[in-house]
Amino acid sequence: MITIGSTVGNYEVIAKLGSGAMGAVFLAEHPSIGKRVALKVIHSDLAANAEMVSRFFTEARAVTQIQNEHIIDVQNYGQTPDGDNFIVMEFLDGKGLGEILKEKKILSVEQAIHVAWQVADGLSASHRLGIVHRDLKPDNIFIVQRSNDPLFVKILDFGLAKLTQGGGALSHKTRAGSVLGTPHYMAPEQCEGKPDIDHRVDIYALGCIIYEMLCGRVPFPGEGFGEVLVKHLREPPQMPTRLNPTIPKPLEQIILHALAKKKEFRFQSMDEFRVALTDPERYSRALDGDRPLNSNTLEFLAQTPAVRAEQSTMIFDAPSVPEAHDTIMMEAPVIPENTASVPAAVVLSSHLLEEDAVPAGKGRGLWIALFAAVGILVLGGGAAGFLLWRGKTEAAASVVVTSEPSGAAVWQGETQVGKTPYVLKIPRGESAELVLKKEGFVDGKRRVAADGEPALVVKLTAREEKKAPPKVEAPPEEPQKKRVEKGERKKKKKDYDDVMEPSF
Repeated sequence: MITIGSTVGNYEVIAKLGSGAMGAVFLAEHPSIGKRVALKVIHSDLAANAEMVSRFFTEARAVTQIQNEHIIDVQNYGQTPDGDNFIVMEFLDGKGLGEILKEKKILSVEQAIHVAWQVADGLSASHRLGIVHRDLKPDNIFIVQRSNDPLFVKILDFGLAKLTQGGGALSHKTRAGSVLGTPHYMAPEQCEGKPDIDHRVDIYALGCIIYEMLCGRVPFPGEGFGEVLVKHLREPPQMPTRLNPTIPKPLEQIILHALAKKKEFRFQSMDEFRVALTDPERYSRALDGDRPLNSNTLEFLAQTPAVRAEQSTMIFDAPSVPEAHDTIMMEAPVIPENTASVPAAVVLSSHLLEEDAVPAGKGRGLWIALFAAVGILVLGGGAAGFLLWRGKTEAAASVVVTSEPSGAAVWQGETQVGKTPYVLKIPRGESAELVLKKEGFVDGKRRVAADGEPALVVKLTAREEKKAPPKVEAPPEEPQKKRVEKGERKKKKKDYDDVMEPSF
């Protein structure tokens, strides 16, 4: 086992820097030239877990391929003769962004943009190789002093990285329905446990981080895992300028664009995100069409597909919405190719047929009929048929199942389908019966309806151990000597009383 004083390759371990759920990080030094490195070692109890070891070495292989100044440099990796798995990385003298935010709470607009731009630059290089980080968060963004830059970014921990192109050494499967990542920075598709996630989950996570750097909190705070996931899936974030009025409106637009619920409506690449951060006002004007086109703007627009109408995110004032939601964010609908030139009135009506946009029950049919009538007036029967078809289509609902304590096995019938937290998909109008099992606790049985609450929290009750009845011990027998002495004292007292009793 690697400990202080161990030798790994050409390096001697001299101190422990920290540890986590997966492994520990040591400071090691080359005895001859004095070069220092960080040595990451997987915990010995995980060495027999093939999936954990695979994810551990995924980080090393991913990082060595990226070769960007904002990605931590990996110099070597392997296994010691004793079976310890290790990664040799450059030693960084600085602080994690998470630690900085705990101290300062909020960064200035200039500082936040500077940090975010570097993160986008590093992940842009990663995405070009098809490598998705999947666990981007402030704790994985390290800030060091580099030349004259006190806020130089190094991105760490590619342990959950996913290869989205080709196959090769980085490829490993993720079970459908499994949730990977850190809840406060997870894109909605991650929260649902979808297996087909891509680089746009990193775009969403960076949007969450910029929001936190400028607002002093994450966009979707919550006490429990399930509560946070449901907010990512269902709720719009509070407007950043409500929490920090110094945020420029163009930058707020960029943040909200990155936080779009559907990945089709976010920035479509980190390059695009980085360009937007370079000049938020220019980007905003280009989107709005308020600035005359020149050669620079044309080049800018050519590499930003999000300016197309079908990929924009619209923000509408909504006075009728409860006070908890000052504004409502609505995403532009996905229109079939043969209806690309549909007038705006029909585009809006088809968008309102999306799930959660039209009231349920009998009123829904009236809405569909109204939109179909609009389609007939504008485009004829073809559009009406499309709208009615959209109205009949019913998607499956996603219900986030969590337990207290977490890690309970989730059973449907005779099959274990996963562990909490678990994302259950149920066709509309149907329900499913689940049984949550955990050693030491009473089984929790619940029926989940597709049209019910989007989150289910099951509090498991600890089993009561049957205790043997307390043993009643007879009082110890008084020693014979003490009993005799006690009897003699009583006899003497009686004789004394007889003598002293007066006679008449």
